[in-house]
Amino acid sequence: MNEHTNSLLERMLMEQERQNELLTQIVSQNGQLIGLLMNEGMSEGDVVVSREREPACYLDGSPCL
Repeated sequence: MNEHTNSLLERMLMEQERQNELLTQIVSQNGQLIGLLMNEGMSEGDVVVSREREPACYLDGSPCL
């Protein structure tokens, strides 16, 4: 391979490693959040909200099909 190709592959690898580190952080934070939410549990007086019908549109206003 030529030098240009090697340089591109090195940059791609560096970017993939950076993204992998970010995803690892997200997984760790999500695990901590789930743990906190599970430890909270529900106490007396908590209300469970159920949806009687599906929403008519998404948050951006586009209709649900």
